[in-house]
Amino acid sequence: LSFDYINCDEVLYLLTDPYQGLASMQALLKPQGIIRANLHNALQREGYFRAQSLFKDIGLLNRNPEEEEMVDAVKLIHSLGNAVELKRRVFPSFLNAPDKKEFILANYLLQGDKGYSVSECFQILEQSGLQFINMVNWREWNILSLFQSTPPDRVVRYLATLTIGQYLNFYNKLNPIHRLLDFWACSRESGSSPQVVPKLVSQWTQREWESAKVLLHPQLNRPEVKQSLIQSLKTLQPFPLTPHLPLSNEQIILDCSTASCLLPLFEGEQSIWTIVQRWQQVNMLDLVTLQLNSAQQAFQSLQQILARLEHSGYLLLTTTV
Repeated sequence: LSFDYINCDEVLYLLTDPYQGLASMQALLKPQGIIRANLHNALQREGYFRAQSLFKDIGLLNRNPEEEEMVDAVKLIHSLGNAVELKRRVFPSFLNAPDKKEFILANYLLQGDKGYSVSECFQILEQSGLQFINMVNWREWNILSLFQSTPPDRVVRYLATLTIGQYLNFYNKLNPIHRLLDFWACSRESGSSPQVVPKLVSQWTQREWESAKVLLHPQLNRPEVKQSLIQSLKTLQPFPLTPHLPLSNEQIILDCSTASCLLPLFEGEQSIWTIVQRWQQVNMLDLVTLQLNSAQQAFQSLQQILARLEHSGYLLLTTTV
């Protein structure tokens, strides 16, 4: 058998050798196939690994943990003073967990649990004959979002030289909040060079915007969603995107003129100028000056709208520049 897509979720970090697991999957992957897999993040999980080592020392991991081991683990957690560093750092997440037994087994008493750095993750992919594509939740790995003011020029120049692996490693050292190093990968092409950091839409130049293509998320491109959109337009009601595809906790609701611009996307990928022209027709007049909106005004208005929808995951924007 061979596969177009292989999904290996929450498995690799429990294997004795994740390289062998990935290599086995790569051997069954079609030339244009994709693998989604993940490893536990060593920096984010460091406290949990210390807790696991502690519980192992006192014999709670001598066998597959059951009720007795869970009870003793809970007693130990509650008996520690609140000033104890491990309790302050790791155990509050247990105290707030809705299902404490499941949380204990998945974190404190998880046998064979191991963590990996970003660099180790890339080494394993290299050994397995796989090429890194991107993080599954790649929008959450944006280094620029970590700064509240402009960083020193030295840092800006350094970031511009990084490969994608170095970029993600730098982010993880600054902000190790992700439990999983959750990635897409494909078969490595012979002689392929290291990947550079993909450019975010928020960093596009005007020229890149002008050559942009717009594609609707495939799970939104369904007849029932289109009919719901048309009904909203006919009744002049705002169109809520989130109920049709809940990608985040943020509620995305579009006004009629913006929602109308989505209709051509149900027919397939469109150039940004197709969307601009439609927006300009729907919004012919500037509501303040009552002057005709120019194509450039329509373009500038749509940039912000499309960038927001792309960031939320409802649209895919690509550029040929």
